[in-house]
Amino acid sequence: MSSLQNIRIKEAYLSSTFNDNAFNFTRAIESIDYYEDLLNPTLTCYIKCIDTDNLYQTLPIRGYERLDLVIETTLGELKFNASIQTPLYVTSVQDLVTKEGQESFTLVCSTKSALDNESTRCQRRFKKAPISTHVENILKDLMKISHERVFVERTSNAYEFMGNQKKPFHTCTWLAPKGVPFSNNAKPSGNKGKGKNSEAVGTSGYFFYENQDGFHFKSIDALCKETRSVTSSDNKDIITYRKTDIVERGDSTYKIIHSYLDKNTDITKNLRVGLYSNLTYFYNPLSWEFDAMTYKIKEQVDVSLGKTIGLPGGDIAEKATRIMVRIGDQGMLTDKLGEDSGRDNTDMAKSFSRYNMLFTQSLNIVVPCNVNLKVGELIKVIFPTVGPGSSPDEKPVDKESSGNYLIRSLRHHFDVAGGQNVTSLNLVRDSYRI
Repeated sequence: MSSLQNIRIKEAYLSSTFNDNAFNFTRAIESIDYYEDLLNPTLTCYIKCIDTDNLYQTLPIRGYERLDLVIETTLGELKFNASIQTPLYVTSVQDLVTKEGQESFTLVCSTKSALDNESTRCQRRFKKAPISTHVENILKDLMKISHERVFVERTSNAYEFMGNQKKPFHTCTWLAPKGVPFSNNAKPSGNKGKGKNSEAVGTSGYFFYENQDGFHFKSIDALCKETRSVTSSDNKDIITYRKTDIVERGDSTYKIIHSYLDKNTDITKNLRVGLYSNLTYFYNPLSWEFDAMTYKIKEQVDVSLGKTIGLPGGDIAEKATRIMVRIGDQGMLTDKLGEDSGRDNTDMAKSFSRYNMLFTQSLNIVVPCNVNLKVGELIKVIFPTVGPGSSPDEKPVDKESSGNYLIRSLRHHFDVAGGQNVTSLNLVRDSYRI
């Protein structure tokens, strides 16, 4: 079986919310597009259907129908059904067209938590505790998400805030840049021992996202570590894809079909956003005082995906090229006037540059369908050098472009009608060279 062409839909059942009707609509499915994104707290699935059984009217489909979906591929299964207590739910119906005795439409689906998030609010005061504890409480206690689908990396810093009727996923995303991970190898936070996180901690900045395994609250440092999965203790080998003419392992499973590497370097843009160095004034609304904080990316980043961080030459990266003013939250997020909420200004200044730097290099590739690939994990890509010569397999490795990348977003495309079944990946990293 070739992972490029053959898939099988083992299960595709729609269950009505109005009655006991359940319909096997496998025959109606024309294509499926499944999406994950590091910058999106929920996954999404688009199912294009051509229906001759009048499913839209007879079920009927009005939204919130449960979808049990299992897709079998060469490398494993993409599974969302009752057996793992994680079915999908229809969030909308798009492109409904009735023509010549048949209907065509697209079902947009996500996990139930995406819908629950719209009707749930953070209403209480969250007393000072590690940020990771707040995220766990929101996901497990407030959202009632199964513990097996929650992966939260512990933070080194505590924080206190008011819920202010915000949606749970919005709150988790809001907390992400404030989180600081533990690290035994990192340098002190650069606040000369006066801050709350002056012990050896990692670089601030987390992501909150959902992939097929569940919900993740992970630091940039953890995502950049050379392990297959940051959610488990095992040290599996990172999956490797090659731009090659040679068919490996008897098929084309690990061959890059198409690729586009964004090698554009825009120093002016980077300087304008303060990527290399920025100056932030933190205003205390109670004392009317400013606290100035200068941050240089090269002095703080200890965990990266490559050998060298992409900094310009000369002293241009030494000067603060963006000046920002932020208002402190003293007396605003706690129940006592003037009480410290726990936020460290140094960490906030660091996270701004760390996020921007992570997307320094962007690579888009298309590979044969592989449902084992997930957002937030690392893969390795190998490219041959550019230039005259024979086949790509006889050229040396391009050490500048090859190496480990972080999966920022992906799309699994399943063409039931017989076309190519592929996985499209957007990969990012913060440095160059293997």
